[in-house]
Amino acid sequence: MDFKLMLSNPIVWIFLTFIYLLYKRVAKCYSFFSDRGIPGPKPIPFIGNVWGMWKRNLPGHSMKMCKKYGNIYGTFEGLSPNLWINDTKIIRSVLIKDFSHFSNRRNFDVGETKILRKFVSITTNQEWKDIRAAVSPTFTTNKIKRYSEQMKQCSELLCPRLQSLAKNEGKIDLKEQLSAATMDIIAKCAFGLEIENLDEKQNVFMEKARLAFQQPINTSPMILALFLLPETLIKWANILVFKDGFQFFMDFMENLVADRSKSNQKFHDFPEAASESVSAYTKEENGKTVPMWSNEEIKEIVTAQSVLFLLAGFDTTANTLTSSCFILARHPEIQEKLYDIVMSKCDQYGDICHEMLLDIPYLDHFINEVLRMYAPVPLYISYCCPVCPSLLIGILH
Repeated sequence: MDFKLMLSNPIVWIFLTFIYLLYKRVAKCYSFFSDRGIPGPKPIPFIGNVWGMWKRNLPGHSMKMCKKYGNIYGTFEGLSPNLWINDTKIIRSVLIKDFSHFSNRRNFDVGETKILRKFVSITTNQEWKDIRAAVSPTFTTNKIKRYSEQMKQCSELLCPRLQSLAKNEGKIDLKEQLSAATMDIIAKCAFGLEIENLDEKQNVFMEKARLAFQQPINTSPMILALFLLPETLIKWANILVFKDGFQFFMDFMENLVADRSKSNQKFHDFPEAASESVSAYTKEENGKTVPMWSNEEIKEIVTAQSVLFLLAGFDTTANTLTSSCFILARHPEIQEKLYDIVMSKCDQYGDICHEMLLDIPYLDHFINEVLRMYAPVPLYISYCCPVCPSLLIGILH
C-alpha cells in the first residue's frame, strides 16, 4: 500500500525521471570511445579513470596501459574524454606537422590572476601566438651563448663541492646537490642573481622550489578536484594551486623586473633578453606601427616567462642530471669514453665553451638516451582537439 502511494506521488516520478536522464547522459559520455572502436579501461561513473592517480607511478602506469590497450586508447577525467597516443607518426603530426591546429593546451583557467594569466603555456589562440613570437628570439643561438658562460661558472662551483662532500662525508645526496646546481644556473640565467649557499637545506629559494614541485595536493585524493569540479570552481582551484606554489617566485620576479626597468645596467640574462624581444614586438594600429603591449604589460609578460623558466627547467633538469650520473656510475665504460672525448675537445678548444659542446655528438646521443630511459616528462597533458573541443589529446613519451 505504501509502495503504491509512493508511486502515485509526482515528486517521486520527477526524481526517477531525473535519475534516468542523468544515467543516459553519463552512458552517452562514456560511450564516446567505444562508439569509435577505441579501447580503454572501464570508467567509474562521474569519476572516470582518475581514481587513485595521486598514488600512481605515471610512467609505469602508462606503460601498463599501452601493453593492455595498445598505442592509442581512451580514458575519462570525470565525464571528459581523453585520448592517449603513443604512435610516433601521430605524435609527429600533432607536435610538428599539424601543430597549427593543436596549439591550445588543456584549459587551466586562472581568470585575471596577474602573471599567471600570461604564462605562454596557459595562454591560447592569438594571445599565445603573439607572446610566443615575441619571446622566441630570446632563445636564438647568440642569446643562448650569453648564458653559456654563466652555466660554466656554476658548474665550476659544483665540482669542488662534490669532491669535498665525498672526502668529508663519504657519500653524496646527488639529487639534492644537482638540484642546488640547477637552481644556481636558473637563478643566474633566468633571474640574474647569485644566491649564496643553495646547497644548504634551510635556503629559502630551495625551500620554495621544493614546495612548488612537491605540493601536498599532488599526493592526496584532493587532486581529483582539479579534474571533477564544475568549470567555475576549477578556475579557483587552479588559482589556489598555482598561486600558492609560485607566489614567492612571482613576487620576486615582479620586483626584479620593475627594478630593472629603471636601470641602464646590462645583465646579459633572460629578463633582459626577454624585455628587449617583447618590447620590439609591434602591431598595426590606424595605419601606424606601434608597440604590441604597454610597459606594464611587457613587465608582466617577462615576469611570467621568467617564472615559467623555473617551472619548466628546475625539476626536469635536476632529474635528468641525476639520471645521467646514475647511468654513468652503472656503465663506467661509457663514463670513460665520454671523459676522454671531453678532455680531447678541451685541448682542441682551449676550454669548455658553447661551440665545444656542439662538437660532441656522442654527448648529445648519451643525453637523449637518458631522456628516453628516464623521461623527466613522461607525458604531455594535453592538447585540445580542434574538431571536438570536449576531447583532450595526451601525448605519451
